[in-house]
Amino acid sequence: MSRIFETTASDDENAIGIAGGEVQAHGYRYAVPEIGRYNLTADSCPLRFSAVALDRSAEPPVLVTAEYMTDLTGRVARWPIDLASTRLVENGGTVFASDAAIAGQTRIQGAVTYENVYYLSCSSQTSQWGRLYRNVPDSMSEITAWPDGPEDLYVERDLKLIWTAAEHPNKRVTLGIPMQGY
Repeated sequence: MSRIFETTASDDENAIGIAGGEVQAHGYRYAVPEIGRYNLTADSCPLRFSAVALDRSAEPPVLVTAEYMTDLTGRVARWPIDLASTRLVENGGTVFASDAAIAGQTRIQGAVTYENVYYLSCSSQTSQWGRLYRNVPDSMSEITAWPDGPEDLYVERDLKLIWTAAEHPNKRVTLGIPMQGY
């Protein structure tokens, strides 16, 4: 996030990139550039990366990824990361998830773990509002009301808040609520 920057033009929702000395990002005021990527191998599970977050409470810290699916087959995977190098931990040139699970919820827009609690931000399933699910493995999820169009999650550790940003035009809010663990 240290490379986030303000665009020079943010009024054209169809433009992206640099042209004529202006930087466009689909109408957004700020952008985060892609500075690297990992690729799945032919032997990898075909994960569809829809969300990513960082869990610094895990040892070692992990990146938490989730799949957006309209059925219950979306998965959450956790990948060990070396914070000093900012790279995923490799074993023989390959990165392996430290764990993965079927999420059991639909339309996952964001996921994070903190102190072994899973938090899943999901867009509308029965009405316009989203839901925030809290869960520990092998237990029932607890549900919190969540804004319309929720996205990725961020944990503010010092204040024990969990944050999301909503994506819908004219409904874009940034919301933080107290974490409720188990």
